[in-house]
Order: sequence, then structure tokens, then C-alpha cells
Amino acid sequence: MNPRDPMRNPTVSTLILVLAALLVLACSGEDPDVRQARAVFEATSQADPKHATYGLTVAVASQSRFGRRLVLESVASSNYATALEALRTLAEEPSEDAQAVLQEAFDGKKAVAHKLLAAIGLARLGDATARDWVQAQVDSGAAITAPALVLLAESAPEAISAILKGLMESDAPSVRNQAYSILGELRYPWATELLLEGLSKEFGEERLQPIVSLGRTGDPAVAPKIQPFITFQGLVFASIEALGALGNRDVLPTLQAMIEHDQKLVRVYAAAALWRLGEEATVAELVEALAGDEEARVRENVAVQLAPVDSARALSILLSLASDPEEMVRREALRSLSARDAGVEVFVPHLEDTSYQVAAVALDALARLGTADALPSLRPLLENSNPYVALSAANAILSIKEREGPAI
Repeated sequence: MNPRDPMRNPTVSTLILVLAALLVLACSGEDPDVRQARAVFEATSQADPKHATYGLTVAVASQSRFGRRLVLESVASSNYATALEALRTLAEEPSEDAQAVLQEAFDGKKAVAHKLLAAIGLARLGDATARDWVQAQVDSGAAITAPALVLLAESAPEAISAILKGLMESDAPSVRNQAYSILGELRYPWATELLLEGLSKEFGEERLQPIVSLGRTGDPAVAPKIQPFITFQGLVFASIEALGALGNRDVLPTLQAMIEHDQKLVRVYAAAALWRLGEEATVAELVEALAGDEEARVRENVAVQLAPVDSARALSILLSLASDPEEMVRREALRSLSARDAGVEVFVPHLEDTSYQVAAVALDALARLGTADALPSLRPLLENSNPYVALSAANAILSIKEREGPAI
């Protein structure tokens, strides 16, 4: 589930569970904020498996000790999606405190997808048995997944390269795209070479995934290989974004030509890419004009594309877009502001936004950045009728309390 796009409306049962939990804990000696936030978090999560998975996702994103404990506890969840999300988190960043729960998931009767992630986490912690099991699953064709192949590429690059080459020879575009997507997560010269090979042999819009993955390699030398596709229908946006991310200024003339394009969205992408390459003086006024465009979709894309642009002027544009009348524009502007760790004062005014999705983005930002000054604004949201707002508010309070005081 996408943590930024809550999937259902609140239910009466959710509210009843929250109220019951608050009554049970009312006489506890625990810090009142922590007590109420925990009660809301637990009751709302229990009301619906979707809420539990969302709660886990926002807690992980807050990078708190509370979130880490929740991950460890959620591995044992009977809900498939919640347990899978917890194991995926642990497989990406395992630590000694996770070894026991990973081992239990690996040895137990979990689904194969769960067992595989548990094994990857154990292997990253040095468990040779788990690594051998992952290798056997890959060799049998049962586990051709990005986490498994990324793990094994560290020690067996030739074998993984051969597997990915095999996928690239498939007649099915979806299988080839799977290979290109995995290659984009690897940071080895041989992976980049395979992506360039794929780019050269694909046709039309089937070049899209190789271009996206090449943009993730961080290798400026591949920019000239992407450059010819910047005017191809279906490849324009991916090509521009990749060129902006790769840091090769040799492509400036190509991008500069695109800021004159007749399509506004192309101008947005090209201007943002040029800004990332150090051309603020050339494009800032254009971006400011596009940020005031009458079309909400244009303003929304400005907000998205400015996320990685480190500039006071870009920050000013995002702050303006955060007050846009359109929900989708405010949401993306706040998301970009959160990614660049903007000040807490940016997010507090949006906690009671008319869109619960915008409010959730602001709350998630405060979970990472907020201080005790935000608590008076957060407390009323624990009783919000939307479960996603209530969960995000509870997580923000617990995260702030953790930073401001003793471990909770």
C-alpha cells in the first residue's frame, strides 16, 4: 500500500476501539501524551489490516525507536501485508536486534515471500546458511527478485549477471523490464553495461525502463547514451529526469532547447533538470512562471520536480505551492518540502487541511522533524475521524516525545 494515499474512510468500529483504549489507559501513570498516542495507534491499527500496514509504514518513515520496535513486533503479524512490510524493512537494514525475529520468520511457517526476506536479512548479518538458501532459491528460479539478486551480486556478480542477461532475452517486455529495474539498483560497472545493452536493443517506449534505471546509476558517462531519446514520444520525461540526475553538464544545450518546448510539462521537467545542473540563473524565472500556471497539473509537477533542487529560490517556490488551492499541488509541495527537511513551521498550518491526504503528509514530516512546540496542534488530531490522520498524529507525538525525553 502507498502510505501517502490512504485507501478507505473511517469506520464506526475504529472510533469505538480508540475510545475503549483511551478509557482503559486513563488511569495509567504513563506520560499522558504517550499514553493517548499509543492507545490511538494500537486501536486504530487493530481495526483494519490496511490501517495496520499504513501505521507501520509511517512509523518506519519517522526513523524513531518506536518505529523500529513496531517493525520487530509486526514480523509476527497474522496479516500478510503487514508482516511483509516489516520483513522488507528488516531485509534492507538488518541489525543485531532483529536477528531473533528474522530467524523465527525464516524457520517458521511463513509464506515464501516472507521467508525469503527473512533469509536476506539474516544473510546480511552474516548467516551463511541463510545466504545458501537464498542462492538455492535463485538457482531454482523461485526467487528472481530484486532483494535476492542485489544481495547475491555482492559475492557472485558473474552468476547474477548471467541470470539478468537471461531475463533480458525474454520475449515478454515485463520480464525484460524486471531485469532492467533490478540492474538499476546495482552499482557495478557490469550492471551499467547491461543497461546500455538493453537500451540499444529495445525499440520505442520499451526503452523507458532502461532509461529510468540508467538515471539511477549516478554515472555521468551514460548521459550521452540517453540524450538522443529526449525528443522521443513516451521517453521525453524519463530522459530529461535522468539527464538532470546524472550531473553531466555536456547535455546542457539539449536541455536548454527543451525549455522552449510547446508542452508546458516538458518545460517543467527541462527547467528543473537544468536547475539541478547549476543553471538557476537561466531557469528560475521560468519555473516561477510555471508555478503560477493556470493548470493545476503543471503546478503539481513543478512541486514534484523541485524536490531535489537545493536552492533558497526553489524553497520559496515550494512554500508558495504549499498554499495552492488544489489539494494535489499542496500535497506534492509538502512532500517535497519534507524531503528537504524544511522547518517545522511549514507543516503545522496544514495539520487540519481540508484534505486528509495533505494533513497526513504534514504529520509524517512532523514525525521526523517536529519538536514539543507542535504537540498542542497534534493532540486534537488523535480524535480525528479519519484513521489515517489519527495514526499519523499518534506516530508524530510518539516520535517527538522520544526525541524530547527518555525512551518510550
